[in-house]
Parts: sequence; C-alpha cells; structure tokens
Amino acid sequence: MGPKELLGKRVLDDNGVPLGFIKGIHQLSMRGEFEEVTIENGKGIIFARIDELRPSGGQFVLANGFHTG
Repeated sequence: MGPKELLGKRVLDDNGVPLGFIKGIHQLSMRGEFEEVTIENGKGIIFARIDELRPSGGQFVLANGFHTG
C-alpha cells in the first residue's frame, strides 16, 4: 500500500481503542519519502511515523504505546 492509500483509514491504539482517521501524509526530509501521518480525532491531531502503523484488516494499529485515555 502506498502512502496516499493511507488517507481516510481508521487508526486504533494497541488496545483497540479508536484514535481517529488519517488526514494527511508528510515528507519530513529531502529524500522524497513520506515519513509521517496526521491522525485527526475529535480532540485534535496526532502525528505519528508511518513505520509505527501496523495493518489490521482495513485499518491500522498505532504500535508506539500512544493511548488516549
């Protein structure tokens, strides 16, 4: 799956709690690779590295220990 296909996908924390949806992908360096996503939830935005996302069905788990509660 390419980075642009991540847009709109649901993201959960590693306990299965919904964090929100991927709203943006970001290039952080001049290498030309997308490295970070923006996850939007009802309380604001979360920035996460793409390599911290693990596929789980049609959604992703943010496997970096981030929790909303």
